[in-house]
Amino acid sequence: MAVRQYSTKLIDDIMQHPMDPAYESAKLAGRRTSKFNVIIFALMIIMGFLIIQSAIYLTTSHQESGTIGLLSEIQGQIQANTQIGETVQEMSTELSGIMSVVNGIDAANRRLSDLREHDDKALVGTGIVIGIDMQNSTATLKDLDLQAIVNQLFSSGAEAVAINSERLSATTAIRTAGSTILVNLKHITSPYSIAAIGDSRQLSESLRVSAAGGILAYLTESAADVTINERNDVLIPKQNVYGKLKYARS
Repeated sequence: MAVRQYSTKLIDDIMQHPMDPAYESAKLAGRRTSKFNVIIFALMIIMGFLIIQSAIYLTTSHQESGTIGLLSEIQGQIQANTQIGETVQEMSTELSGIMSVVNGIDAANRRLSDLREHDDKALVGTGIVIGIDMQNSTATLKDLDLQAIVNQLFSSGAEAVAINSERLSATTAIRTAGSTILVNLKHITSPYSIAAIGDSRQLSESLRVSAAGGILAYLTESAADVTINERNDVLIPKQNVYGKLKYARS
């Protein structure tokens, strides 16, 4: 009876634990290892996906940053070019003004040179007569003012000019001597009369839009009596000779 009981117990152990305990433990460990590997693999996939997304983001950000930088450089270059263009335009305007003054002086010199052969004859023609009476004025008319007015008249096409009946020529000097002004070595005082033969409208208009016109306007504001009359019978007397030329020849 004892042997039968032992055999029954052995059979029960075999039925309840059919595997070797060591084998069963190894099997369970294998299952745990497989699950762990699956988890590790999934994590690796997730990490790879995140790395790829990060790389894409960094690449895109770098491209956008590069594009923004390039646009900034282009905009800066455009602004620099605009400033250069404005500077060139300003210099061109200044150069045009300088050339206008130079051309005016050259024209006046040519007029004076061309009129030398007619200095010994009185001339009559259309033109203008400028009157300047400084009796009640608070300003002072200077030789430079008369020079500016005369130069403007010649540069605007005047064929002959006289100040207080003193005809101007290539050798005429207008300068201050004390409280008076010398023209052809003759003292002249207020009232001043500046006669010019030429296109009367052109001469009058040139005085209104030039520096000479500014001088006349200033004198008017200082209570000087300034008039500009267009006439058909402007008289320019012959050149008064105050000495013979010693070295110059015609």
